[in-house]
Amino acid sequence: MSITFEENLCKCLENLKVGNFRAATSDLYPISKQTPRLGNASDDICCKFVNQMIGVLDVLKDKIGGSNKVEMEDARFFLMDAYRIMRTSCAANSQVQDEFGGVQGSKVMECTRIVLDAATQHYEGESLIQLLAVGIQFLANLATNSEKNQDLVWDHFHMQFKGWLDMTKGEPEVVQERSTKVLNITSFLIEACLPRQWQRNPRFLEEPVNWAVMVSAIQANTTWKLEFGKKCLAKLAQVPGLMKAVMAEGQLGHMERACMLTSMQDVVTEWRDADEKGPVVPSLQNNLQFLIEYLVNNRAVLAANQLEMREASFNAEMHLHVKMLETLAQASCCIAFSPDISNFTVQKDEEPKTLIMYAIGLLMDIHKKGQEGVNMLSMTNRQLDVDINHPAFMLRRDLVRIIGNLSYQNKNSQDAVREAYGKIGIPLLFDHTKLDERNPYIGEWAKLALTNLVRDNEDNAKFVKNLKLVGHVDPLGILKDCGLTLETQGEKIIVKSDGQTPTLSKLSEKTPPRP
Repeated sequence: MSITFEENLCKCLENLKVGNFRAATSDLYPISKQTPRLGNASDDICCKFVNQMIGVLDVLKDKIGGSNKVEMEDARFFLMDAYRIMRTSCAANSQVQDEFGGVQGSKVMECTRIVLDAATQHYEGESLIQLLAVGIQFLANLATNSEKNQDLVWDHFHMQFKGWLDMTKGEPEVVQERSTKVLNITSFLIEACLPRQWQRNPRFLEEPVNWAVMVSAIQANTTWKLEFGKKCLAKLAQVPGLMKAVMAEGQLGHMERACMLTSMQDVVTEWRDADEKGPVVPSLQNNLQFLIEYLVNNRAVLAANQLEMREASFNAEMHLHVKMLETLAQASCCIAFSPDISNFTVQKDEEPKTLIMYAIGLLMDIHKKGQEGVNMLSMTNRQLDVDINHPAFMLRRDLVRIIGNLSYQNKNSQDAVREAYGKIGIPLLFDHTKLDERNPYIGEWAKLALTNLVRDNEDNAKFVKNLKLVGHVDPLGILKDCGLTLETQGEKIIVKSDGQTPTLSKLSEKTPPRP
């Protein structure tokens, strides 16, 4: 069946020019039925269709811009149908998408901006929500998989994004829930356009309007569970400098900051699962380096004498710092292959600190405090002693995980662990091969760390060979459990493997071990 729309669009245009929106809406009805068939239409038909629709938009711009409230009410159904047709046509045929964003793309954006701004002024409630939703869907379909159109949409509409994302603020609960449709589609639009923007503009976050959009996007997606919220926040998490701005921004609280850390973890997990022995996704490097710097410079927040207290369960700042460490632990298998991060050094108290040295130092302090008596840092085999809401829960495990992963095939890190704080690093790990209900699977992670430390490192192997009992732990027996034996050949220590690795099958799916 052929596609015939020219006659109806001509009638529609004439009715629009005289302000007869009802007749113009009737003219659109047969076109809306044919729009899905544009998917198989020729380029020539697509071009004619787009040019006529742009003509309709041009007339709309003039009519809507100066309309009164009565005329706007008549125009509402026409606007809904017109943008539904354009939305569907962009999804049906990439040629239509290209034409709308082509030579006349700026005109399309200008007309749409005037229409949606007028709608915001004249409509309210469900009428406004429905029209904004379909208009933003058109922009989203226009931008999808088209870098040129993404730039076009961002340049013309980024100042509107904040208003759309803030729609629910101050509204009754019923209106708020209905408005989430607009928030959701705006989140999708930001997710589609954002990566291009900070790539083409190195000073992206320094522009107040861009940062204002980021704040509103974080707040909206933290408050509401939106379909496209997770992907939107994942894109935000990759904007260089964003975490630094998030931590400094007075408008954002601990909940929003924790939400962004979760989004960083989502990006890391996706990247890690795609390539478990690859470097950190480049777009995350800046934000991961910031987390290291922030933790080192604010070391007092996780001081052991503060962590041991039960009251720490209610300390939001402690929880946030632990969340940062959890994020770095999630990323540590990738950081091991990213020298710019693993070797990233923070100058603190005239003593340079890398991530691995920070982890060893904090683990050492926690372990000492835990041995001073029964407290929230003490290792225990009783589940009844465990408070899963306390910031120390699983903290040791994440520190051991960081140390182990950063030691994988990295001699500098392996040597740093051995020499740390008067050669305490390796014995400290042996002391964590025991059961601890406050740190599930820490024994397996400690064994994995020790395996990484002695493989291909004769100095570490010799150090372990010369160790006596560490508490009640037999170092050589632990290595044997890991499938490793140390043999002396002349002056050398040879590490032999039986092909086995530490028993890791019980580790949770959320935090799978990585070599």
